[in-house]
Amino acid sequence: MPTLKACLNGDRDAAAHPGVPVTPQRLAEDAAAVRAAGADAVHLHPRDRAGAESLAWPDVAAAVAAVRAGCPGLPVGVSTRQEIVPDLPDRLRLLARWSGPPIGPDFASVNWHEPGATEVAALLAERGIGVEAGLFTPDAADGARRRHADRGAGPPAVVSGADPGGRRAPRRSPRG
Repeated sequence: MPTLKACLNGDRDAAAHPGVPVTPQRLAEDAAAVRAAGADAVHLHPRDRAGAESLAWPDVAAAVAAVRAGCPGLPVGVSTRQEIVPDLPDRLRLLARWSGPPIGPDFASVNWHEPGATEVAALLAERGIGVEAGLFTPDAADGARRRHADRGAGPPAVVSGADPGGRRAPRRSPRG
């Protein structure tokens, strides 16, 4: 059965548009609205107090907790994109502090074209957090398919493509 997942804010902030939710409360409000409109899951980019994207556990936990309180049972995913914390060892150190469900996110996106994607995905899996494959190019889709085949696993359950911001979506589905 297809899933309709809504991305509540992405890398955009209130400067991009005043309606972009950046606080936990606003994320919870928008999650309730998209759920009422038919979304089966949400993806969000938690922010710190200054409004910058964050991978720090207190910021992630606050955003996830607010959405869970307002939308019980709605799967919640978050970003791990390289631009949030460019240094891979720093990013892995932050991710190692995360908890999985029910306190932490149900899934987190991993952009397979980014250096360290395999390490990020493995760490998330160790934490009990599902991995959402961010596939922005045909090569990334092929690489993800090969990595899953090498491990004897099926293709990723959730796949992200491009947005209107200009990134190209994969031409082929990783499901073959």
